[in-house]
Amino acid sequence: MVVTATQLATDSNGIIDRVVERHEKADIRRHGKIKVEMRRKAGVSKSELLAILASVRFSAREQAELTAAMKQANEVFGYAGGH
Repeated sequence: MVVTATQLATDSNGIIDRVVERHEKADIRRHGKIKVEMRRKAGVSKSELLAILASVRFSAREQAELTAAMKQANEVFGYAGGH
């Protein structure tokens, strides 16, 4: 959807609801040109990820693969959720 900055100011809750609930993208136009793109946040927080992982029943093989992947990620990025 394309909305003007004025429309965003007038109906910010409605536009945000469409972006969040309907997964729509909002292009915000100002002075006739699209200046901002609004999208639903991608990804999850650390606590959300931990809750998701806690609910999954991994096999022993999957646990070993996940542990190895986390160790490799830790080497590359510095911290990947290890204890």
